[in-house]
Amino acid sequence: MPTSIGLAQRPHAGANHTPNDALRRDAGDLAGAVARALPRPHAAYFEADPGRRRAIALLAARAALGHNDAEALSSWSVRRLLAHYMPDAPDGFAEALKRAQGVWSMADYASLISLLTEGGEAAKTLRHLAEITPSAITVLEALPPALRRTKILTRLSPSAYHADLLSRTLRQTWGRNPEPERLRLLTARLERAPSPQAMFAWLVEEVGVGKITPPPIPGTDWLRPILDIRDIERTALKFRNCLRTRIPLMLRGQGAYFEVLGEEPAVVEVVVSKTRWLVGEIRGHANDPVSPALMSQILTHLRQYGAAAHGAPPQLAFELAEAAGW
Repeated sequence: MPTSIGLAQRPHAGANHTPNDALRRDAGDLAGAVARALPRPHAAYFEADPGRRRAIALLAARAALGHNDAEALSSWSVRRLLAHYMPDAPDGFAEALKRAQGVWSMADYASLISLLTEGGEAAKTLRHLAEITPSAITVLEALPPALRRTKILTRLSPSAYHADLLSRTLRQTWGRNPEPERLRLLTARLERAPSPQAMFAWLVEEVGVGKITPPPIPGTDWLRPILDIRDIERTALKFRNCLRTRIPLMLRGQGAYFEVLGEEPAVVEVVVSKTRWLVGEIRGHANDPVSPALMSQILTHLRQYGAAAHGAPPQLAFELAEAAGW
């Protein structure tokens, strides 16, 4: 017959073990476990610093602590508490708890433990963070192990979606095990990105999804199709207009743009409406209007063609463009 059966501790007579509202706000789903060990008004919990409160909440829930453990929770150091109640804690866990901020769930603690146990870049990054939050843990988990760097985390936090997008881009472009040198160069460049938008703008170029949906109307010696994102940026800079904001439209296959070459330069827009392409804006430098003669020449050419919309590029391309701020 087994002898190691865990029995719930009897509540201390006369104590109120229902968590108050303040405890619920601070400890979240673990408030009930804290209240069983430190009954109302939960003074020992609220007198502790944030990191110690996280340790109390975790241990109270993980080890099902009760009123017999109240003195230890109130007076022992975080290291001593872990050594006694959680001897399997990974290296650096006590220090991480001292820098923990926010409301943590058991799943958040499990993820933190997993990242510290794994070691590598994640453990290094956690050691350098002044504050460790559940959102930072979620972002680190979403990143590929080699990219769990402090600077990359800082750029992406608190967006786990952007971290996942970065991970999917890496996996779809270079596979699950990229060449070490390629990964080293990728990591170094991502760390230098001044913003998340810059990071994803570079990725659009690097992974080769910058090709725009092919224009439905052929070019001529005086009307040049704009074919990729780098060309869009060059043209937008040249004309001092907002062409970059049209990138998502072009990636969806719902818009195409042309540059008029010659003495009167201009940018020409065609957009799709259901199955028809329609003439959109036709503007010169800094969105100035074009002459009636040029307008007539452009419209005559465009009206010769009724091409149907081409298919849009993969969803990944559109997500990257949105993440780049276009």
